[in-house]
Amino acid sequence: MDILLALGLFTAAMLGCILTDTTMTLGLLVGYLAFFAVGLHRKVRASKLLRLSAEGIKDVLLVMYVMLTIGVLTATWRMSGTILYFVYYGVKLITPRIFLVAAFLLTCLVSYALGTSFGVSATVGVILMAIARSGGIHPGLAAGAIFSGVYFGDRGSPVSSAATVVAALTGTDMYGNVKLMHHTAALPFALTTIIYAVLSWFNPIQAIDPAMLQAIESDFILSHTLLIPFVIMLILPLLRVPIWVSCSMSIVAAGAISVLVQGMPLSEVIHACIYGYQPTSGALGDLLSGGGAASMIEVVIILIISCTYSKIFEGAGMMDDISSIFDRSVAKIGLFGTAIWLSIASVAIFCNQTIGSIVSITLLKETYKRHGASDRELAMDMENSVILIGGMIPWSLACSVPLGFMGSDASAVPYAFFLWLVPICYGLRKKKFDFTK
Repeated sequence: MDILLALGLFTAAMLGCILTDTTMTLGLLVGYLAFFAVGLHRKVRASKLLRLSAEGIKDVLLVMYVMLTIGVLTATWRMSGTILYFVYYGVKLITPRIFLVAAFLLTCLVSYALGTSFGVSATVGVILMAIARSGGIHPGLAAGAIFSGVYFGDRGSPVSSAATVVAALTGTDMYGNVKLMHHTAALPFALTTIIYAVLSWFNPIQAIDPAMLQAIESDFILSHTLLIPFVIMLILPLLRVPIWVSCSMSIVAAGAISVLVQGMPLSEVIHACIYGYQPTSGALGDLLSGGGAASMIEVVIILIISCTYSKIFEGAGMMDDISSIFDRSVAKIGLFGTAIWLSIASVAIFCNQTIGSIVSITLLKETYKRHGASDRELAMDMENSVILIGGMIPWSLACSVPLGFMGSDASAVPYAFFLWLVPICYGLRKKKFDFTK
């Protein structure tokens, strides 16, 4: 009963934050205090709960560093002219009636190469959204197309951290999983492409204000050197270089370009890396302003709080209560139906795709075995549920952070058709797939 009361209080707090447009940090703090109180009610000492909280934070220190690094990366790409290079030539080259489908396919390609929703959203996503805003495309629709492409790789790339976590927790082969993910994504990918092609035709880019292109030409030197930071981010992850190393090298390259090519003072570059880039040109202000480590502080705080939840749940024995509830549901709605429901609950509670994956797999692994399902089937059910659902919950980091990079919000989620079509198509066609390979 105590856990249900705590979950109800947490859910109400998060909904209140969304409805009042208040920072999610407050809702997460309410949730932390509620779950902490449940632990105390169950005779767990406060010192142990605090120690468990610290362990949860320790587990995500590298992720926190990556987030801050990505914030710096977006600032350096803005001030070096890397983003403007793509905006300038993209506006000139992209046919107006294919923009949305082109944005989807391009982000599919880059996200498959990089395997990270955060990195692609913070780089290519920012570029494409800048073009969309310049061309008068509905921001939610454009962000939805980009978000779909971002999750194509976040779900199914062999260098994806999400796919790595699922493979490790289910004890399955990563590349075997990727191969099967290609099969399960083929139909939704084709349908998504068709949808964006139709929407592209009826939502073409409108005339671009020539003042913006003139401002780019006058304020920035558009040499091919500006591509170097992008190439670094494209190639290094393919060579299995850790994402934080790739980001750091791209930052150095973009910072050097800002000083040596664009002529910015080093002090101004350092200031922008911390507080974000603010161009002096009014015409480019909306296009380039932002980024910096400071822009990621709230995200890091959200991560710190949310990553304490799973440890408190485990230490206070709350996992056992939740596991029994969902285990009984398998008999009523099946394995994948239970995976969907549990995915929604775990991501909504823990606000984190990775923790949601860990919780869902932990609770369902034995249940799948008792029903004769293989580890590969569990892995595919997770890849087609919790990994994508993480991008559908507005307060989840997997949703709020990538959309935040692109200057969008949860209004883009209904237009992210790939995220919706994969679980729908998979659920309807699951019996056709061979999970033994």
